[in-house]
Amino acid sequence: MKAMDESIILASGSPRRRELLTQIGIRFEVIPALSEERTESSDPQEICRSLATVKAEEVAQRIMDACTACVVQQETKNCKAGRIGEKTEGQTEDLSNSGEPGEEQPETRSISGETEKRQPEIRSISGGTEKRQPEIRSISGETEKRQPETRSISGETEKRQPEIRSISGMTEKSSLYPGIPAEVAASRRVRVIGADTIVVLRREILGKPKDAADAARMLSELSGRAHEVMTGVCVIDICEGQKVSEASFSECTKVFVSRLTSQDIEDYIATGEPFDKAGAYGIQGVFARYIERIDGDYNNVVGLPVGRLFREFLSGQAETATET
Repeated sequence: MKAMDESIILASGSPRRRELLTQIGIRFEVIPALSEERTESSDPQEICRSLATVKAEEVAQRIMDACTACVVQQETKNCKAGRIGEKTEGQTEDLSNSGEPGEEQPETRSISGETEKRQPEIRSISGGTEKRQPEIRSISGETEKRQPETRSISGETEKRQPEIRSISGMTEKSSLYPGIPAEVAASRRVRVIGADTIVVLRREILGKPKDAADAARMLSELSGRAHEVMTGVCVIDICEGQKVSEASFSECTKVFVSRLTSQDIEDYIATGEPFDKAGAYGIQGVFARYIERIDGDYNNVVGLPVGRLFREFLSGQAETATET
């Protein structure tokens, strides 16, 4: 598997953000943040920035951990390859000195002129047989700590560590680093994008509705009024497993909603659209018929101000990022 020079990561599971990045031609991976969203700020713009930062930092840390594991695995693999080479050379000498003709049989090992059935957990060192201890493995006369989940057969790894799976020296998805693809862990540079969108009406933040009654309350409050939609964005750059930069911004769009009747609200709730959206509506869906106008970036209301994001953070590598 070939490592990529650069990976772009969207730290969000939002299908709308995925669509927006795809729309502008960005090639990216989705690794959603798993941590709980919390902030101590009371300022709406600071809240959306800090929530975006929490998402980006959590995913960035998981990627950096996976990158470190990838390097360790590769170094260990190279080191063991060298030791095995030394051991093979030593074994040739020992076999020639033992007086045994011919090749070593797959199921037997020659020791001091006697043939003994080769056990999978017994390793020959300098012509002698040594029982492998539960916690150690002897290779070329050197002792190293045996991994609890690893068993070596003919120099190949059978059972691997649950938290790290090495494929050509790269880290696969695992329980310790959930959702980190091997090619991302092996990338030289990784750019992580976190985002969070909130709806603000008279400085009150309207989150996702809990149920139909909560959605009806929010839509009644938005009816015939202007409100603000703010999206915070955080971008973290990682180079060779280390964070090298972090920047954030927030974008604000003013949205004017026409007057809604009780029937309008009931009909819209029946579509099912309100329940996974801040403010209980999506401007890109059925609710578009109730929008009078907006002042600002439309895509910001959808969930990601991709124009500003591209200009300030993605245009430098546009050719490689948009390559198909």
